[in-house]
Amino acid sequence: MRPFLFVLAALVSGTSVHAQSPLEILGSQTPNVGQYANRIPAFAPPNNYTEICVSGGSVAFETKLAGQSTAGGACEPGDIGWVIEQDQRTADTWEMAKMDCLVASMRLPEPFEWKFSCKNESDYGLNDMTGDQEWASNTTLHDEGSAHGVVAVVMGLSSCSHGGEFWVAALNGSEQSTPFRCVK
Repeated sequence: MRPFLFVLAALVSGTSVHAQSPLEILGSQTPNVGQYANRIPAFAPPNNYTEICVSGGSVAFETKLAGQSTAGGACEPGDIGWVIEQDQRTADTWEMAKMDCLVASMRLPEPFEWKFSCKNESDYGLNDMTGDQEWASNTTLHDEGSAHGVVAVVMGLSSCSHGGEFWVAALNGSEQSTPFRCVK
């Protein structure tokens, strides 16, 4: 069995596995050696949030109010998963969105976290994930298109599967603002 399938099967069956599962580590180009440890943190987020985790071999979640600790409930600190804000924040440029999340000791979601959360939006107490597009990446890409510049992933608009990219900076000076939500 391939390592990915073995780890996933072990997660579902509740078997202890020493290797890190794909849900534990999300690759991204960040200061923390290019990866996130996808574990529920011991934390009290500043805005209403939802914890999404793998607990007892299945996906669990719990909605909480701003300032409430992640300790206690369906997801516990150390469980595989993430914390995502229930409401999007006001539109801003990508770098200001990243900075707002950093100030809150959080970060922007990665596409996997955003899309999984969106597909379960109503169950997880999340709001307006498909009303417009949201920043959904901590990594920028170089766009070889006609305007040449730097873009970042956005998700949302008409569906949870709708994705694209917005300008972070372009040769013509273009940059875009879009709503966002923070995760940890």
